[in-house]
Amino acid sequence: MKKLLSGAAVAMAPLMASAQNVAGPYIDKEIFNVCATIVIIGLVMAFTLALVRYIMDNRLKNKIIDKGITNKVDLPFFQSNATEQSNASIRWMLLLAGVGIGFAIIHYTLPLGFHSLAIMALCIAGSFLANYFFLKRTGH
Repeated sequence: MKKLLSGAAVAMAPLMASAQNVAGPYIDKEIFNVCATIVIIGLVMAFTLALVRYIMDNRLKNKIIDKGITNKVDLPFFQSNATEQSNASIRWMLLLAGVGIGFAIIHYTLPLGFHSLAIMALCIAGSFLANYFFLKRTGH
């Protein structure tokens, strides 16, 4: 519960820092830039984490092969699941397509405001919904 409250306080800090009278329901461009920077840094960190995990899994497989350990328990670990990799690619494609559609809609509904965040949230939610239906259809 403490983590949730402290996370909410940190997330609301930029809004409290610019507590000025603003004529209209628009988001300050600097706040939008900070939020966009945080999202981009998060995506870069997620990509880096996935890359490091892939490299470490590959190293572990190589060490197991070098040691000569071949049990029936280890066999599923060595099998590369091509369908899982293609599913991951399709899931990323759906997510990035949702973000791209959101940015395109925001571009045509300028100026930036709270509606821009709502549009982006709905587009990302739609891409996750499409991901859910895709996984349900493929049986995963």
